Amino acid sequence: GRGSEELSAELSVGLQRCLLGGKSGAGAAIDLSSLIVVEGKACWDLYIDGLVVSSDGNLLDALAAAIK
Repeated sequence: GRGSEELSAELSVGLQRCLLGGKSGAGAAIDLSSLIVVEGKACWDLYIDGLVVSSDGNLLDALAAAIK
């Protein structure tokens, strides 16, 4: 339903902040420059899919721990 779409969007933004850090990249869990294959031409594209079976705790913490 609509609630799950909003939760999905919130979790997506939260994970992006955890992985990519601030606007400057400070505090990022992933160094984006390490994804470059050929400068200006090719890089890895990273997608993360998570399936939430139960939401009895902190979902953002659980998803962040699952992808490490």
